[in-house]
Amino acid sequence: MAELILREVPEQLYRRLQKRATQNQRSIDTEAVACIEHALVKNEPNPADILRRARELRSRINVRLTDGDLFALKNQGRP
Repeated sequence: MAELILREVPEQLYRRLQKRATQNQRSIDTEAVACIEHALVKNEPNPADILRRARELRSRINVRLTDGDLFALKNQGRP
């Protein structure tokens, strides 16, 4: 497993991490890894979810746009 050393962590941030680690009954190192994992892995967009959501929204508005419509909307307000 790789090792990561953080330097010059602001004191307030360290205290927040320490408090969160205590609440979650983890070491500071384990809590930091959990925070990083949450920020990087959990927030990655899932293409299938995005496509499903777009289809849901499209079905609600019941509007068909042509290529010409899309071109005009993209360029609306552009010089």
